[in-house]
Amino acid sequence: MRSPSSAIIAARRNDRAATRERLTHAEHLADQLGSDGNIGWTAFGPSNVRIHRMSAALALEQPREVLDIADRLDTVVIPDQLRGRQAQVCLDSAWANSALNEDAHAVINLLDAERVAPELVRHSTDANRLINDLLARERRVAMPACAVLRNAPESPDERRS
Repeated sequence: MRSPSSAIIAARRNDRAATRERLTHAEHLADQLGSDGNIGWTAFGPSNVRIHRMSAALALEQPREVLDIADRLDTVVIPDQLRGRQAQVCLDSAWANSALNEDAHAVINLLDAERVAPELVRHSTDANRLINDLLARERRVAMPACAVLRNAPESPDERRS
């Protein structure tokens, strides 16, 4: 079985046919499974395949596709122990919004990612690059929430102190 991760590898090589084939295969298996779960720490299920589909669209630089998939994805059904996957949806959506010059929506998605998994936003090179890009464009449009993200505490405990 090819994993959904292999589709991301194919997308990063710009191999659209292999990406589509691998995601279709994974989606078929996930549909047979029927629900999201974390059996054996695989995090495999329909939502996880959709998240990989988003990541593949991001790798293929298709921001509209990323947002279309996000609109059809219910992150509430993703098990709580997979907060990183939930946050990844927000980060990928933020990238897509930014690519479409929808900076306010990008900031909202970054704030959602920070709420779900602050450590991911704090330590992700991609998230930090996106925040810096948004801050660089901030002169055109006021986005004070973006500056807050840049200086956000690393954990919920640090926020309380």
